[in-house]
Amino acid sequence: LGTTHVVTVTSAEHIDWVKALGADEVYDYHEGDVFSHLADNSVDFVYDNYGAKGAAAEAMRVLKPGGWLVYLSGKDGGLCHRPSCTPKAGVKQYSLHTNALDHTGLEQLTQLVDAGQLRPYVQQSFGLSEVGAAFNVSMGGQVVGKLSIDNTR
Repeated sequence: LGTTHVVTVTSAEHIDWVKALGADEVYDYHEGDVFSHLADNSVDFVYDNYGAKGAAAEAMRVLKPGGWLVYLSGKDGGLCHRPSCTPKAGVKQYSLHTNALDHTGLEQLTQLVDAGQLRPYVQQSFGLSEVGAAFNVSMGGQVVGKLSIDNTR
């Protein structure tokens, strides 16, 4: 999508795999957050899909003026992703919401997968009768890639 340098975090055992997916720099999140590895005003775009406490403030430190912080929105009671309360001048913040009735995003992702520009990874697939087990795996916090529910099983 036009990026020239991708930096991310994962657990130590998955660093080589994430690099094989195309990341340029990959750090072990057990040894600190990704922002500790980045200089002030060195990043154009931060996509926060986790929402750790303080992450938005740290993102502001590394983002260049004119950069973007995109985060998943959430509700109190679960992981709650919010914009920075002290945004840097010129940095735009955008909350990414999902809408199960709007398939536009899924269609765009399908096009990227079909073109070989996006390589999804499903760690495990569950049948409809196994939704509880899928939830338990997800809540364990160690999922690599995604889990899927297959309504044909």
